[in-house]
Amino acid sequence: MAAELNQRLCQRVVDTVSDPLSAYADLADFDLYAGDGHWHGAAAHDAPIDGAKRAVGHFYALDLRRHTLRHLALGIGKKEHDRHVLKRLDIDIFR
Repeated sequence: MAAELNQRLCQRVVDTVSDPLSAYADLADFDLYAGDGHWHGAAAHDAPIDGAKRAVGHFYALDLRRHTLRHLALGIGKKEHDRHVLKRLDIDIFR
């Protein structure tokens, strides 16, 4: 439900908010995003990884045109690096 609400909210923003980067003609044909991951301590109910409770990673993409945030993926294993997460994602998630 949260993912669907986020998708609807992002679309609403795209439909109603002006694009601050539209003043730059060289950027007109590009979608612009910034990405980052965030790790936080494991919850009591999280399953152990390699026999120990591990931090949980969430990776996000920020649309620089509309300033909307989308969840991309959960980290796998011990502090998976951002680049590794991007490589394992299906290309369609970026379209």
